[in-house]
Amino acid sequence: ASYDDAEVRTAVLNALAMRGYHTPGHEVHSAHQQIKAEAAQAAWALAAIHDLGSDDDTAMLTSALQGDVKRARDRIFFLLSFFYDPRSIMRARDAINFGSGAQRAYGLDLIDTLLIKELKAFILPLADELAAADRLKRLSGLFPQAVLTRDQRLHDVIDHAPSVWTKACAL
Repeated sequence: ASYDDAEVRTAVLNALAMRGYHTPGHEVHSAHQQIKAEAAQAAWALAAIHDLGSDDDTAMLTSALQGDVKRARDRIFFLLSFFYDPRSIMRARDAINFGSGAQRAYGLDLIDTLLIKELKAFILPLADELAAADRLKRLSGLFPQAVLTRDQRLHDVIDHAPSVWTKACAL
């Protein structure tokens, strides 16, 4: 699942998760690496949100980048369901994505209980209900991001955004 197109990756991982795919033991390390890559992509999008600031000129692009973060988080949950109990992982995902305060707390608690420490460091900042700047701060030790000027970041988004829509919003 290291395909470059994030939208295709999302669809493939979702289909595999819905079919109950289970990662063979010898491939778990590879799945962990893919989770790390997805978290790094989310950290990049959070850095872009931070560098672009918030105003009317960047509102649509910021929304697209926030969508990229959410889809990266979803891909992480799909990957987790391949080697953890899929029902528990998807229950946590749904609680985090769609739940009220208490339900979100339940989802976060499930993730905190189920996952190994290394994975928690990547996932909890993305799953917790934090401002983009706070998420970025918590991930910056794992995925350092360059601070760019607004124009530099716009060019960076055009060159590296994971979705065509995000690139279009940057133009």
